[in-house]
Amino acid sequence: ALDWLDVSGSTGASSLLKLATSLGYYWYLVGSRPEGLDWLRRALVRAGDETAPEYIEALIRTGHLAQTMGDPGARDYLDRGTLLAQEAQDFEQLTHATVILGLMAEDDGAFAEAESLMTSSREFARQAGLEWADAVALYHLGVIAYGRGDLKTARTSLEEARAAAQLLDDLLIPFWSLPFLALIACAQHDLSRAAGCLHQAVLEGRQSGLRRGDETLLGAVAVIAAALEDWTSAVQLLGAGSAVIHWKPAPRRASPI
Repeated sequence: ALDWLDVSGSTGASSLLKLATSLGYYWYLVGSRPEGLDWLRRALVRAGDETAPEYIEALIRTGHLAQTMGDPGARDYLDRGTLLAQEAQDFEQLTHATVILGLMAEDDGAFAEAESLMTSSREFARQAGLEWADAVALYHLGVIAYGRGDLKTARTSLEEARAAAQLLDDLLIPFWSLPFLALIACAQHDLSRAAGCLHQAVLEGRQSGLRRGDETLLGAVAVIAAALEDWTSAVQLLGAGSAVIHWKPAPRRASPI
């Protein structure tokens, strides 16, 4: 469908943008992010109305995928999307853009900036009525608190985010929260609780079929192994986590039909 819209001339440009944008989370979660980034960029180039809601969303989806791949152009897309969303008073897209910018700050270790952005994202989410997005920002506030060494706040935020997401029948946040809860337990020298969190994460991951977040889970298990002075397992687990991060899907074969 994307290929067909891409060669349909100007009449297909709007539909191409809408379809590529709708697939943004699919590309993020399944792992075919380079493919998604390429399609979103192509769709943006062909787009006409830069004030359209789908254009703003496409900018933010593109910035999100670029951010996950370490692409330095991610901020340009996100800043442009944020500006247009502010002008349009589009609180839904402001929520998404702000949480991704917060994630970038989180990854850089700029925890004060990250905390401010995640707090703003929660405010936008509440204005837009986005309960799941509010839980996402709360989850990241827990990760940020962990990064700052505030284990009590980190545990409280992560447990609250996990509970809120479960009420929404969400699978992602509960799964993602468990490795960090395990790391917190390990830092508090409670290896039994840490192991329980990891065991639960494995069960939830298998039940849901989720793969996005496997690298964090493997890293957390490696930390527990190191705490037990099982250095060989720790190294093997870190290597496996690195392989997951750098994994790319094999090229798709042309159909014989």
